[in-house]
Amino acid sequence: QGFTLVELAIVLVIIGLLLGAVLKGREMIENAKYKNFANQISGYTAAMYTFMDKYNRAFPGDMINADSEIPGVTSGHNGDGNGEINNGECNTNGEESCLVWEHLSKAGIIGGSYSGAAREVPHNTFGNNIEFYYGNVWSEYGHWFRYDMIPLSVAKRYDKEFDDGQPKTGSVKATNWGAGMCLNGDNYKNGDTGSCFFYVRF
Repeated sequence: QGFTLVELAIVLVIIGLLLGAVLKGREMIENAKYKNFANQISGYTAAMYTFMDKYNRAFPGDMINADSEIPGVTSGHNGDGNGEINNGECNTNGEESCLVWEHLSKAGIIGGSYSGAAREVPHNTFGNNIEFYYGNVWSEYGHWFRYDMIPLSVAKRYDKEFDDGQPKTGSVKATNWGAGMCLNGDNYKNGDTGSCFFYVRF
């Protein structure tokens, strides 16, 4: 015996409600991740200022006497004091872009335990690396936080909310994580599928 039209209508309504609940749940999860990411950016920026206020405007990682001023910092893990976090991303033991995280953590300003080792860096909300260094991003030199493999939809949303919405200008910038993954010319690519190197100027 087949289903009546009323029974079929009830089934379709139930399916619609379930799909709506799933989509709403996904939206809530995505919004929560985005807010966590935005808070993470604010938190690390605040951590830098807190360190500089505490240690006479020295950058973590660049501080020349960190091993004598900050308990727990490995002997010799000092910067050169030139006001720049040199060497790009954290690839070599003891270089300044690695010492950033050791100095911050040993000073009790951020969580975690960092020793200045190569590739020992915090992870962003999406599970990938956070770097901090002095460098050139789209023809602008400065100190940048780099958040790796950020979803395209998150990058566009944050840039629009906190900056100018353009990946090559302003204090928030982006580059491709793999060819064509983030940008189309001077703009973010269409759609929400893709990943970016995401830079926030300090």
